[in-house]
Amino acid sequence: MRSRKALIALIAATAVFMTFIAATPPIAYDGEPGLVANPVNHVDTLIGTGTGGETVGEINNFPGASMPFGMVQYSPDTLGNYAGYNYDNPRSTGFSMTHASVGCAAFGDISMLPTTTPTGTQPWNAWERIAHNDTEQGMPGYYTVRFPRTGVIAELTATTRTGIGRFNYPHDGKAALFHVRSGASLAGNSRATIQIGEDNSTITGWATSGGFCGKNNTYTVYFAMKFSQPFASYGTWDGYQVYPGIRGAASPYSGGYVEFPTGSVLEVRTAISYVSIDGARANLAAEGGASFEQVRAAASSKWNSALSRITVAGRRTGDLETFYTSLYRSLLHPNTFNDADGRYVGFDGFIHTVLEGHTHYTNFSDWDTYRGVAALHGLLFPEQASDMAQSLVNDAEQSGSYPRWALANSATGEMSGDNVVPLIVNLYAYGAKDFDLKTALHYMVNAATKGGVGLNGYVERPGIDTYLQLSYAPQTAAFGVGASITLEWSVDDFAISRFAGSLGDVATAAQFQKRAQYWQNLFNPSTRYISPRSPSGSFLAGPGFIESRTGFGQDGFDEGNAEQYVWWVPHNVAGLVTALGGRKAAADRLDRFTEELNVGPNEPYLWAGNEPGFGVPWLYNYIGRPWKTQLTVGRVRGLFGPTPDGEPGNDDLGALSSWYVWAALGLYPSTPGTPILTVNAPLFDRAVIAIPGGKSIHISAPGASGPHNLKYINGLSIDGEATDHTYVPESIVQSGGDLDFSLSRYPNKVWGTAEPSAPPSFGADSSAVTVNVSRPVLTIAPGATATVKVDAQRMVDGAGGYNATITSSVEGITAAPVSGQFASDGSAAVAVAITLAQSVPEGYYLVYLTTTVGESARRSIVFVIAASETDEP
Repeated sequence: MRSRKALIALIAATAVFMTFIAATPPIAYDGEPGLVANPVNHVDTLIGTGTGGETVGEINNFPGASMPFGMVQYSPDTLGNYAGYNYDNPRSTGFSMTHASVGCAAFGDISMLPTTTPTGTQPWNAWERIAHNDTEQGMPGYYTVRFPRTGVIAELTATTRTGIGRFNYPHDGKAALFHVRSGASLAGNSRATIQIGEDNSTITGWATSGGFCGKNNTYTVYFAMKFSQPFASYGTWDGYQVYPGIRGAASPYSGGYVEFPTGSVLEVRTAISYVSIDGARANLAAEGGASFEQVRAAASSKWNSALSRITVAGRRTGDLETFYTSLYRSLLHPNTFNDADGRYVGFDGFIHTVLEGHTHYTNFSDWDTYRGVAALHGLLFPEQASDMAQSLVNDAEQSGSYPRWALANSATGEMSGDNVVPLIVNLYAYGAKDFDLKTALHYMVNAATKGGVGLNGYVERPGIDTYLQLSYAPQTAAFGVGASITLEWSVDDFAISRFAGSLGDVATAAQFQKRAQYWQNLFNPSTRYISPRSPSGSFLAGPGFIESRTGFGQDGFDEGNAEQYVWWVPHNVAGLVTALGGRKAAADRLDRFTEELNVGPNEPYLWAGNEPGFGVPWLYNYIGRPWKTQLTVGRVRGLFGPTPDGEPGNDDLGALSSWYVWAALGLYPSTPGTPILTVNAPLFDRAVIAIPGGKSIHISAPGASGPHNLKYINGLSIDGEATDHTYVPESIVQSGGDLDFSLSRYPNKVWGTAEPSAPPSFGADSSAVTVNVSRPVLTIAPGATATVKVDAQRMVDGAGGYNATITSSVEGITAAPVSGQFASDGSAAVAVAITLAQSVPEGYYLVYLTTTVGESARRSIVFVIAASETDEP
């Protein structure tokens, strides 16, 4: 056996050798690939339209034709899929005009099915087999598919407000039929009508739907449809009976059919409007005049221009397809809501007109999209992003408050938090400056202090009075998911603080910076979890994480559990790390947490396919282990790919797709409300991000896409100066610059590991301590003493020792003050001996125990039962 001294020498020599390997690329760089010239050629809209796995279910993307942020998403639907389409489903109900990649039934309005199958007695249930083979193709602005049973070939393209379909029927002697279902929205319809025109070449109607995720929202969409040739016969239905030769129907299940000669090649132009049928007709007149091929070419050109805001250079075709398809998905929502003449229906139900040259947008799934999509929109499209922010301000002025999860012209209030706030602030932080900033801040503060009362019973922050009284959201029926709400509102309040500060409102900035630390009030030092808490202040006894066998997550948490949510303090990661026991303890816990990557809401591992876990891989940058960020980001990127099943979960209006875009670029917007981008190893050798004013962010990472697996950062230079920071300066977002990565095949365990290298954390106004009295009830005999045990955790670095005292309104209940120091991990187990004088009568008493660290004090309630028989030995 070798001596201990020799073994130490061997280990030291090995470390030097491995450092040399990390610093030197193993094989000479063989040249940089060229930047992509036409990104549109690398988008396949069938990618990510399947299933993200057994746990996460349908991805819910749609493959059809749309424009960037367009009103129309002209796309196929498959039977029984609540968001419209699934690549694995062979039964199609046809094509509808509106879609969204959401987690509840929505849109799918104005469905149409080309067929040669006789109408029958229940055409409202008709479907055709769809060919998921080489005949099905999707690209930006164009989609085509063949129905094998009937031989009909469908082609779709779109403008902002119209869909143009070209349908080629076979010469098989069968009539060419075209079904139009006005009452077939994916969430169902409360009302719908159809009217077949007297000119035998037009159809109009409208449909009212809503009820998103069980909410009481409603919207009405109107349509005007024009055929390239007159139809020979027609009929309608109401969902109960078919009426040949009848031109109109009004029913939640209404629809109609028209018939053309066998072998027809039919073009159908359909415009929608949320204002009126006349609005739809006007949109059709404004955008429906060009030929099919002209519209297709214009859509492709528009998309190519939009996608070219980011050009990348890489060797792997699959990575290019996944990247540009993800960027494409990130630019589908929110959606244009005003007609071509500027009119739109507001949140107050009245018709408004957007300012000339601007667009009013809707469909903001803010809980999903504030984390990554908003920053991407603000950076790449500040003009449109400004209109998005102004649209939400308009909604607030019309209704009294910001809409959470706005769908059409209603606030659904879906998901927890007030995440419309960081969405707006992220748009602003990354480039959107042209909106009413003062009014935007007013409505943020209004909701955060008064609740934000809107229309029809909607409240932006329900229960705000209780929250402000307790400084956390208690776990009650009214709040439902108190832990998640507290975490999200802490982020939301941090965003308000940053926004107010940027506008010079120092007082508001300070007020909300303090509120941004309310997450600490739910940190349980007994378990080191963020946990639900009762209105009286007590945590539930037992472990912090409890695996749910039946529910969709743990009680107190929205789509997740305590292990998944403990990491969601993006604005004060340093404070969280201190609470978890320091860098090593946090790193060890992260290692365990990321052993599995996409488990769903009930297990104590990362759920990469859901939004609360999006920032987790980058947390290693904060704790001196940036090579693990690079490794973990790479592992999660591997869950994406150029296949229909190539996303790890529901895309949620581009939320997952934008995550991939950022991760592939080697950047991530880690702190909502700030333009802070933390780094990882890029996927491409080069990327150029175009930002306004002719400026660009140039990213260079030679060898990133080469054959030598260079997946670790060996060094980083910004504008020619070397840095060991694991984030880039805010000036990069504002003014552009050059980011030059040096990559290695092996991890560099020196670069970026120092504490000053970590991205900023914003811990001002943090409490220095949290406490928990796990057994707050003591039975003490008069004249005796019993001990109450207090778990305490230091929450800021550099905090001194603790002091614990009690106060009681009853004379004769006393305790000697207790002082002490925290352990190296910041924990302390404090024992306070409470004595009852012989004179204290039997009964129940409230005693207040105060734990003080520096200027921070935490008060806990202890229930003392004075009784001759006690539980003490």
